[in-house]
Amino acid sequence: MKRLLLLLFISSYFLSFSQTVLFSNGSSWKYNDSGLDLGTTWKESNFNDGTWLNGSSELGYGDGDEQTIVSYGSNSNNKHITTYFRKTFFISNPSQFQEILGSIRRDDGAVVYVNGLEVFRTNMPQGTISFGTMASSTISFGGENTFHSFAFSPAVLVNGNNTIAVEIHQDEASSSDISFNMSLSGSVNPQVIQVTREAYLNSGTPNSMIVRWQTNVACDTKVRYGLTPTNLNLSATVIPYSTEHAVTITGLQPATKYYYSIGTSGAELIPASNDQYFKTSPIVGDSKPFRFWAIGDAGMSDGNQRAVRDGFLMYNENEHIDGWIMLGDNAYGNGISDGNQNCYQTALFDQMYASMISKTVCWPALGNHDYNNHIPFSPSPAYFDIFNLPTNGEAGGVSSGTEKYYSYNYGNAHFIVLDSYDESRSANGAMATWLISDLQQTTAEWIVAYWHHPPYTKGSHDSDNPNFLDGECVEIRENIIPILEQYGVDLVLNGHSHSYERSFLIDSHYGSSGTLSQTMIKDGGSGGSNDDCPYQKETTYSKSHKGTIYAVVGSSGKLSSVASSWPHPVTSYADHDNMGSMLITFHDNRLDADFVTTTGSILDHFSIIKNAGKTQTITACQNEAVSLVPSFPGKVNWFPNNLLADSISVTVNFSTMYLASDTNNCIIDTFFVELDNSINCTAGLGSATEENLSVWISSWEDGNYLPVRWSGFKKEEVTIEVFSILGDKVFSENFPNQKDNLALLQANKLLRGTYIIRLSDGDRSKNVKFLR
Repeated sequence: MKRLLLLLFISSYFLSFSQTVLFSNGSSWKYNDSGLDLGTTWKESNFNDGTWLNGSSELGYGDGDEQTIVSYGSNSNNKHITTYFRKTFFISNPSQFQEILGSIRRDDGAVVYVNGLEVFRTNMPQGTISFGTMASSTISFGGENTFHSFAFSPAVLVNGNNTIAVEIHQDEASSSDISFNMSLSGSVNPQVIQVTREAYLNSGTPNSMIVRWQTNVACDTKVRYGLTPTNLNLSATVIPYSTEHAVTITGLQPATKYYYSIGTSGAELIPASNDQYFKTSPIVGDSKPFRFWAIGDAGMSDGNQRAVRDGFLMYNENEHIDGWIMLGDNAYGNGISDGNQNCYQTALFDQMYASMISKTVCWPALGNHDYNNHIPFSPSPAYFDIFNLPTNGEAGGVSSGTEKYYSYNYGNAHFIVLDSYDESRSANGAMATWLISDLQQTTAEWIVAYWHHPPYTKGSHDSDNPNFLDGECVEIRENIIPILEQYGVDLVLNGHSHSYERSFLIDSHYGSSGTLSQTMIKDGGSGGSNDDCPYQKETTYSKSHKGTIYAVVGSSGKLSSVASSWPHPVTSYADHDNMGSMLITFHDNRLDADFVTTTGSILDHFSIIKNAGKTQTITACQNEAVSLVPSFPGKVNWFPNNLLADSISVTVNFSTMYLASDTNNCIIDTFFVELDNSINCTAGLGSATEENLSVWISSWEDGNYLPVRWSGFKKEEVTIEVFSILGDKVFSENFPNQKDNLALLQANKLLRGTYIIRLSDGDRSKNVKFLR
């Protein structure tokens, strides 16, 4: 026992003397409390600080424990945001140390520089720091006395005199206090580095990716990557030591899979594997298929959250997911400390999503619990420290200047992320102004917008309630939804209510649930469930007010009771008995969405197809083979071939017609294949023309009229004919082909059943099937 105690004493002795104190807490510092912007040169070694004041630490004001009181200026309600500190220390041989260890007390935020190089920042936002930059959050209570450890490489130091410079920032001009104290030492024993937060991916683009992870001690950062797990021939390094590692890798190829490892410049901490990779985005406008996963209110850190995860993984069968949408309330705590680092550690990391987090790019939104419901003295949401999100249009779209709301592109889709809790929801607020600018610039085929508070819900929250916890829903519906619909947003995703609620294809419903009218329902069907037709949108000439689907996917972590008026009248499908998540698949002009339960089954499905049901005329030579491809992706029924295929090849011996329809006969493409018998006909040079004829039937105005709209016809008049499924003509009338192409057909004489409506202008015609 005595020998063990002696060994413990000797071990402690050597550990205690393995560090050399370079300067200690309470040491003397030069400081500048003038309230003037000193630019960037003040942190350099050769800066002349001869006129600065000098004092012992702790330096600051407002707490009563300061050794030196610094000035905040003449106005207690408009104090200096930034105060500067400098110190020179001598070291004869920096190479004797493995690393340099620091400890700083700061109130509120700080940035530390050594010989002009930033080595640490704490409670400060990402990006460039200026004189007026506010600290990320208020430091209060026990946080005011906390020392924060950091480390950096001895390579930053020089033999002889070195300069350390620190800027302390307030979180607001009326803050009551600031504090600053610091120590620095050199360590000859390297610390054991462990990965405490697995690799995850942010802000992917066609040519870049951000890889992040966390370690228990500060160290430098290196990602090794390549096209195979065994040949990581490329690398990206960040020299400043940190426990929060973020590497922006550039110069990548679009739509390419790269395998990677994470570690330091000297060692790999997590090696590459078949499941540790990232895939860059395709070039903007690429219409190849891609898949996004959406979860809402997931962050419970419990078995329910894992059940939703497992159900999706079972359904997905290890297929790659191109993007991961988080709809807010990503990390719950105990109700009074939500959205902090510990909450995220268990709700997002710590093996919760281990099978996908290192290979799927995260695109999160903020919820009220991520802000800790604005409980007084709450720290800044950990969200801003955990994620690196595009603020300057790096991933497409217009620069927002904030991670609260932003946009990005993927393939032929544009995604918009809003902050429905902490930002103004007014129609002329900063977020709405940015939103309009962003929507005006996008030319994407698909536009998806998401945030936390839903405009239409009767779940655990009520979008008719203008009061506490639900008032955001009302303001979003009244002020933001009109903007989105004006610019043709196709799909809106939300959380907040712990249920699943999915609307019809609707437009212009900005009031309470009682104000909904049938004219606001563009398509009252299910959109593809139960053998129903998909939602169809004609956006060739305009995207404005063509209908939007709204989905509440707030049951990815728990279920809650619903309002007495459940479900909302805009709802096509609603469920509050099953937890789940949503998989969204984009392919050219088709969007498919599936709500996946904890058992891996599909509870709800809908599709949106744009600009389909075309008429094409193809001219070809004798015996020439031509390919017929429908105007929408997926397998279709071909007539007269009686084939089910996504395309067919036909040999032209005579002029004929082919029809291609979806499996429910909702959309029909017509192909006129015309034989060119001329002596000069050359195979492969035949022409194909597409007649952009579109006809769509709105929901019933009332029991007596059927609204029919059309576009693409050229003559002054169109003929509308209605046929029964047996071919009997039951209606025929001519209508003027004007700018507002709308006809109200007298439908009260139609019996219930299936009909074909034909529109023609004498030269061209189009048939559409509808159900009475």
